[in-house]
Amino acid sequence: MFSLSRLMYSRIKQFRLNSFKMSSMLHFTSIALRSRNFTNLTRANALQSIMSPSNSKCMGSLVNVQHNDSKFFIKMDNEIAYLRYNIANGIMYVTHTKVPDKLNGQGLGKLLSKAALEYAIQHDLLIKISCPFVTRYVKKYEPHFLKYIL
Repeated sequence: MFSLSRLMYSRIKQFRLNSFKMSSMLHFTSIALRSRNFTNLTRANALQSIMSPSNSKCMGSLVNVQHNDSKFFIKMDNEIAYLRYNIANGIMYVTHTKVPDKLNGQGLGKLLSKAALEYAIQHDLLIKISCPFVTRYVKKYEPHFLKYIL
């Protein structure tokens, strides 16, 4: 009897520890996903600025992707990287991406492209891309967006 209660106690303790690890892991994962994706937003109009970890040389730092009427942009080191677009007749026309030479190679163009694509999906827009960088980005990193592209 003593060993059975001891065994049950150790199982309960182990279950609690595993549950705690799982719940904190799930909580951390949901935070990481929320900060990396834009899908958690209920309305994309509320997309004033998004903190997103960059997949780049400055990995682990947070990059603030901001949005106004016709562009997504990132301000870093007194420089601005941006992606321009227009919306007409339910189509988002992605026209131009510019990252200053000083900020090249840090993954900012990828973050801007991801933000624009997610924004279009949230607003039920089709996408027409005339920017070669965004075209290459979609083909290489985000092929699941191809079904929304004209």
